[in-house]
Amino acid sequence: MKKISFKIKLLFICIMFISLMQITSETKAQDAHFSQFYYSPLTLNPALSGGFDGGIRALANYRDQWRSISTPYKTFAFSYDMSVLRKGPLSNFLGVGLSVVSDKAGDTQLGLNQVNLSLAYHVRLSTYNMIAAGIQGGFGQQSMDFNKIKWGSQYNGTEYDPDLPSNETSYVNSKSYPDFAAGLQWTFSKGEIYSTANNQLNFNAGVSFYHVSQPNTSFYTTSIDNDKLPFKMVFHASSLIGFRNAKTSIIPSFVYMQQGPLKNILAGATFRYQLVDPSKYTGNIKGAAVSLGCHYRIGDAVIPNFQLEVAQYAVGVSYDVNISGLTAVTSGKGGLEVSLRFINPNPFTGRQISTKTPRLFN
Repeated sequence: MKKISFKIKLLFICIMFISLMQITSETKAQDAHFSQFYYSPLTLNPALSGGFDGGIRALANYRDQWRSISTPYKTFAFSYDMSVLRKGPLSNFLGVGLSVVSDKAGDTQLGLNQVNLSLAYHVRLSTYNMIAAGIQGGFGQQSMDFNKIKWGSQYNGTEYDPDLPSNETSYVNSKSYPDFAAGLQWTFSKGEIYSTANNQLNFNAGVSFYHVSQPNTSFYTTSIDNDKLPFKMVFHASSLIGFRNAKTSIIPSFVYMQQGPLKNILAGATFRYQLVDPSKYTGNIKGAAVSLGCHYRIGDAVIPNFQLEVAQYAVGVSYDVNISGLTAVTSGKGGLEVSLRFINPNPFTGRQISTKTPRLFN
């Protein structure tokens, strides 16, 4: 039984390794991604830069996955964005942002580091409608420890023999490349959100395109054109629906990602309850809310999530409960994710003063 379990784990690690990075000309890579996509806007669409209730926004994300069966896959991200040239709640404005992502996967320390700058222009079409177009540019750097890989040529027919040659030549341990993205976003926002008039209605939808130049990311120096990083398309939509004369709102959301032949689809909803209303005049009470919800990644995981907002700060926690065929190995243990957010000025008071400012993923 232990021997079978070991083989299943070995197969699982091989599958995950292939899905994350290209080692031969036939293997395609997939970007690291977050279950709390609403707390990682600049990895979702560059048009979301600056599109929030406030002047500045900072977010940090941490994801720890597959710890129960292998060396954990860890992903870190940080982003900072702000709106500039904003003359009023109904004016056009620019959004600028910086995002950093670092990912480490498995025993080989398969790594990805990305640094990107984003620029978005938000145009007011009418009192309640806005459209934004964004671009993003930066660089990526991938690395891996080839000495920790177990190659097929090192199996002698019955077991793995590290003394056998790997027969792998002409490779490098690190590869850097430029990278670019672009996106569009539409937003409808109407009404106010506080305990006695919770009638806000917000809807937004967007599409983005990553790796538009399809950079070559192969570790092999003899790589050819089909070693390029696959183009990625993202479609996302969400809504915030407030229940009149109540403190409760519902936030359904959906994301579809396709990169080469690989698809990632998440759908779900979050219920938000406003615990404390901010004081309009004294400013002594800053406002607070709690959210509880669940998303489903098709064919992979159920993802319950919890969020707590207090004034300018928020924390989100989620866990991927694995329900795919890999449950024989994972026992349902997927990945923990934690997100932190800071917005200034206080978004609770901002939503009451400027009720027509779009509320995008915050």
